[in-house]
Amino acid sequence: MLAIEYALKYGEHLKGLILSSMIDNLDEYLVNINQIREKMFSPEDVAYMQQVEARHTFDDAKYQALVRELGEHYLHHAADPQPRHLISTLATPVYHYFQGDNEFVMVGALKNWDRRADIHRITVPTYLTFGGHETMPLTAAERMAKTMPNATLHVTPNAGHGQMLDNPTDYFSHLGQWLAQTDAKPPLSDN
Repeated sequence: MLAIEYALKYGEHLKGLILSSMIDNLDEYLVNINQIREKMFSPEDVAYMQQVEARHTFDDAKYQALVRELGEHYLHHAADPQPRHLISTLATPVYHYFQGDNEFVMVGALKNWDRRADIHRITVPTYLTFGGHETMPLTAAERMAKTMPNATLHVTPNAGHGQMLDNPTDYFSHLGQWLAQTDAKPPLSDN
């Protein structure tokens, strides 16, 4: 989000932009993550989760177990080893302030963030990279790639939202190629 905001305001200072598993609005994300949840869990489990969310009792053990299960399938798709030691560095209070208490109901400060109408103004070479099995909607990524004049979209196979952890060979290989190609290009001119 910060990279998109920076590129919209100070794009002339950028040679390129990398957006890794992030789309240009939160509405499409919320629709997608809730559709994933409805496909993944029984109607009873979804109803239970929605009741917990309505009560804001997010520390409920069953709820947390269901959220963890979804995360294991979509946030980090690969089997262990995963960097679980990083959990303590996630700055949960900051996350809660901006996002809210969970992935399914956006109540934080960024709940209305939407740059779909502006994304076409990002003209620097932009690398959009997403996991092939993740929480962000790939349809939004494809739309962004068509809307942004100098965008390249790469979908990392066998990877979730944490694609750089799930399939680092593919992720860093394609990212490295894009960086080398972008670095070799002369800067875009306003003329």
